[in-house]
Amino acid sequence: MFEMLICQKNKVKVACGADIMVGIISSYYEQFQLIKVNNVLLPIEHIHWIEVLDEDLECTPMNNPPFPNLRPVGQLFAPL
Repeated sequence: MFEMLICQKNKVKVACGADIMVGIISSYYEQFQLIKVNNVLLPIEHIHWIEVLDEDLECTPMNNPPFPNLRPVGQLFAPL
């Protein structure tokens, strides 16, 4: 699982203990059950969740939606 995130260089948000980190997973040490995010080693047993941040969605302009037939909620009852 971690190998895929390392190869794709995806930015992730990791909740470990009471802290939340944002960065790229650079290494996974299976024998020690550690992942390395921003040069910080995190024990897998203390990770609550990992969220993959998709930066492409933030950069997508709303002028050209991927589904042109869909309309914003405020326009549901407006004529086509």
